[in-house]
Amino acid sequence: MSDINPELLPGDSDLAHYREHGWYISPPLFDEDELDRATDASERYYSGLDSSRIDLPNCRSYNLAWWPGAGADKLRKNDYSTPIGPELDALLRKPELGATGALLAGEDVRLWHDQLL
Repeated sequence: MSDINPELLPGDSDLAHYREHGWYISPPLFDEDELDRATDASERYYSGLDSSRIDLPNCRSYNLAWWPGAGADKLRKNDYSTPIGPELDALLRKPELGATGALLAGEDVRLWHDQLL
């Protein structure tokens, strides 16, 4: 854990609050550059869609909740978004995010869901 900034991790009072209430608001885990790269990657991804169905790296297909043919006034929400590009995958693999999840989970694992909104 030497590459992890401990100031970004939940402390004892945060963990107690999470266990009592079931939610936690972290400090910003990503810098502006990381977020800009991820935003650019998601826009490139969405602009290249020509179908509401995509193929995933695991040889399965997925029906998208949003695609350009659905209209610009819709919320874009797609599961399994991190495999679509290294910039989004980098968000998921940020050490502070994993460490935060591990601390919050403790011994009991909850669903850790990947969505692009």
